[in-house]
Amino acid sequence: MKKLAPLLLLAPLALGSCGLFNRAPKPVTTAGGTLTDAKVTYDASGDATTTYTAWSGGAGKVMLDLYDYTAKTTVKEGETTLAADGKFSFASLPTPKDSELSPYTEETQPTGCTSTVKVSDKGMRSATAIFRTDATKDVSVMLMDAAGKSETMGQLFYVDRAVKINGKQECKNALVTSVSDINVNFAKGWNWVTYKFTTTRVDDTTPYTVTYTATNGVASNLKWAQNVSSAQALNLNTLPFTLR
Repeated sequence: MKKLAPLLLLAPLALGSCGLFNRAPKPVTTAGGTLTDAKVTYDASGDATTTYTAWSGGAGKVMLDLYDYTAKTTVKEGETTLAADGKFSFASLPTPKDSELSPYTEETQPTGCTSTVKVSDKGMRSATAIFRTDATKDVSVMLMDAAGKSETMGQLFYVDRAVKINGKQECKNALVTSVSDINVNFAKGWNWVTYKFTTTRVDDTTPYTVTYTATNGVASNLKWAQNVSSAQALNLNTLPFTLR
């Protein structure tokens, strides 16, 4: 289950005289890119650096999995060829089965949290794509990057209707202030979302802030690689609703 609030982002559209601001989003119909090997290292202050090198996992396949809530298991719904250099492309994306769609669920605000998050249609149902390789190296792969105090990931979501989710949630305790800023506008079908996690944490005793953002699209710095992100908080466990 992935919670959308400390959600989990991105690239604002270049607006202006083109009138793009009012243009309805379009669903994603294909997916692909070039897999890399990624290594994330952290310096003494906790700043991250990601080093990307050529894919070493060999040729094979990339699988697209969805979770089936009736069978209670992950099911392969798509696959495509993975070249030895890491290139792959899904010419089309599968339409989730009814049993692979999860309803929106609203949850009680945790103690210390306030929220202005709004969902335009609470009847929405959604699914999350999970990518993995079947090659010399069998790993979970994703769009990711870690740099400085931030970790970013791209997630492919399916929704059964057009829906907007926006607003902020703030949670505070003696040590941590977490702020989630969500601004996504989904078309019916598949949509990319970029999640970004940033922290000012320096140690276990000094108060710090954690910021999560979720926006449409794919950030330009993201690369396909084995899931090496440590920002598991991006799976969100503090929002007033869940998006799985």
